[in-house]
Amino acid sequence: PIRAVNAILSRFVERYYVILFVVAILTALFLRLYQWPNIPAGAQCDEVMSGVDAYALALYGTDRFGTSYPAMLWGWGYGQQSAFLAYFSSLFLHFMEPSLVALRLPALTLEIGSLFVLWDFARRIAGKNYALIALFLSAVCPWHIMLSRWSIDANLFSILLLFSCDALAAGIKKKPMLYVSMALFGLTMYTYGISMYTVPPLLV
Repeated sequence: PIRAVNAILSRFVERYYVILFVVAILTALFLRLYQWPNIPAGAQCDEVMSGVDAYALALYGTDRFGTSYPAMLWGWGYGQQSAFLAYFSSLFLHFMEPSLVALRLPALTLEIGSLFVLWDFARRIAGKNYALIALFLSAVCPWHIMLSRWSIDANLFSILLLFSCDALAAGIKKKPMLYVSMALFGLTMYTYGISMYTVPPLLV
């Protein structure tokens, strides 16, 4: 019976794959864009710190204290504010006025992009049917939805790591992608402090 059900489901997915893929993406977009950026209300303190640094980088090439192109930003008076989000956000704030939209748009952009990257990574690992299941699960995952709605520096660690791993998987067949993956793995070191303890062992 299990094999019979599996065969029926496989034929159904094969026949309507594109439609199911579009449904998963539309579901994900609705859950992330409904009343965005006003849910959650207000701005989280880490969002504001990265946003102010991003605005200073866009205008003057410094953090909010006047340090030119810092590798690590100041948070809570002693450092440990990851730099990647501020630099990425500065590309948006170079063309936008400071606002909640400008503050949260960079994270939303990366998170929506990560849905397609996750599908591609899962497809490379175990095939397109497995990738479709992964896409549906991530589309409705509360954790991933909140990553899209909150622009917090540490949240981008998992996303950059996903991009890095997908490029690494692609590099098995296309060698130039190995160099892309190493560059992305390097960028993950600027997303969250624990990356220095997790990325090297992962690569090993």
